[in-house]
Amino acid sequence: MIDLRVDDHPQPIEELARLLDLRELYFGRTKKRIKLDAPTTQKVQTMLKALGYYKGAAHGKLDKATIQALIDFHNTENLEMRLQKDLQFLDARVLRFLEEKAKLL
Repeated sequence: MIDLRVDDHPQPIEELARLLDLRELYFGRTKKRIKLDAPTTQKVQTMLKALGYYKGAAHGKLDKATIQALIDFHNTENLEMRLQKDLQFLDARVLRFLEEKAKLL
């Protein structure tokens, strides 16, 4: 059961949807994983660089700097439980969250 109060918010339906989405992000489990192939890795590097986590070039190689940037992003955003043990993959919901954060810049 979830008890969320949004009745005092100017846009309660949208706020409820936002809160439920955040709850799913932080407490849910995603079974879908995205393979960090070269095009996906390059996209992730570009977004991590825009957010200040990655300093290198967006070359599409899953190197130590990229892996460390992904770990740092997960830790900063409290997404540690979504960090994949096999770092060749990225949780699909984390990728969507990363895309959303990068769009805000």
